Amino acid sequence: MSAWLSPGIKKPPVDFPEPCEGSAISNLGEVFCDWLDLTFDPSEDLTWLSPLLNSIGAVDLGDSCFKLSNGGTIKHQKNRRWQRLSLSGRSLASFREFSCFNELLECVSRQPYKITRLDAAYDVPVDASAVVSGLWDRYRASGVYLNALNAVNAGLVLGKRFDGVDTGTFYAGDRRKNRVMARVYDKQHEIFERSKKLIGSLTRYEVTVKTDQATLRDVSAPAAIFWHYASPALLHAPVNVPVWVPGNPYVWEPSPIVPQSFEDRLRRVVYGSGDLNAAFALCGASAESFEYLRKLVSLRISQRVAQIQPISSS
Repeated sequence: MSAWLSPGIKKPPVDFPEPCEGSAISNLGEVFCDWLDLTFDPSEDLTWLSPLLNSIGAVDLGDSCFKLSNGGTIKHQKNRRWQRLSLSGRSLASFREFSCFNELLECVSRQPYKITRLDAAYDVPVDASAVVSGLWDRYRASGVYLNALNAVNAGLVLGKRFDGVDTGTFYAGDRRKNRVMARVYDKQHEIFERSKKLIGSLTRYEVTVKTDQATLRDVSAPAAIFWHYASPALLHAPVNVPVWVPGNPYVWEPSPIVPQSFEDRLRRVVYGSGDLNAAFALCGASAESFEYLRKLVSLRISQRVAQIQPISSS
């Protein structure tokens, strides 16, 4: 296991990119579900999945794997013993963005299911380097008690940030061995490494739960289960946090689905269109190509309007 390196590394002789304000961070100050694995009996019918995937613009990559324009992935695996639906954090963000997250949970609740993995995340706008090193210094010898009788091992993975500062990820537990584990890492660094976009300082706290006591209630409102395990070992919970109560995984009362206006439904179709995203990818960075695409779409709209005008005037 690597020791924490001392700060003081010189900045690399490169020009840093301009900060990208609000880059993909829309849940600041709120606990949100950032990964979800659902397991069903192989005989269950999941035909409800296809229209939901279409509504968020998922593109079929083959082999029951779907990808979204924001990089999110959805995988549907099936064998003789079980079928599993795995939704990445960015795919869940798309369901929230297009106002169909509650619809997803309602569809899941129609048949028996088990939540075999739930990641609950919480972002704090502070520099992660000091946070990670502080947790490592505190727990590397004793381990971490995530609201349990037995401590889980502490771990550390180091990296070099774009500004030369030592940063990394602190681990409490192991996904392969522990039913509950956590990690704390530099989200600013992770986003920069993935997309070369520079956001402000950001520390992500993430709790992973692999227990049959998690429910769709915890997916919809994960604050209770997150703070149950994260506080006080990783950070102290704010006041008035609800107490987490393990529940029956087959019982969930969905919130009423609010009817959407025509404008909202049309926006959901347009921005979630996999075909339109594929056309954008085909155009690449060519302004001429996008102008040609605009003319094609405009022509298609004009043709459709011409078809319905006689009906409207009759």
